[in-house]
Amino acid sequence: MIDFQRFPDALTTDLGAFTPLDGALTEGLSEASKSLWTSADGRVELGLWACTAGLFDLEMEGGSEFCHFLQGRLKVIQPDGSTTEYGPGDALMMPLGWRGRWEVLEPLRKIYMYDYKQA
Repeated sequence: MIDFQRFPDALTTDLGAFTPLDGALTEGLSEASKSLWTSADGRVELGLWACTAGLFDLEMEGGSEFCHFLQGRLKVIQPDGSTTEYGPGDALMMPLGWRGRWEVLEPLRKIYMYDYKQA
């Protein structure tokens, strides 16, 4: 029988220590994450991620990512300058090759599923 895995308390799961976010445009911006599951071939990862308020650039060069936001508020700034805000309950998909800027307006927590591109 193939069994499923349950991940309770996504809002309170300890993600470990916050560390500086590489490429942050805001001084002191930090993040924490916890991997919850990885596929047998290592291509897909499911986890939790949190970030303090601030601004950073993001480039999806290594794969694509689905995000479901649990807490906080975020503004995504597209390369053309258009913006979309996200909050608890919202989801987004960032495909391979997407580039833009995230402005975390309130401390953010999300569930992510990352699909690493194949070499």
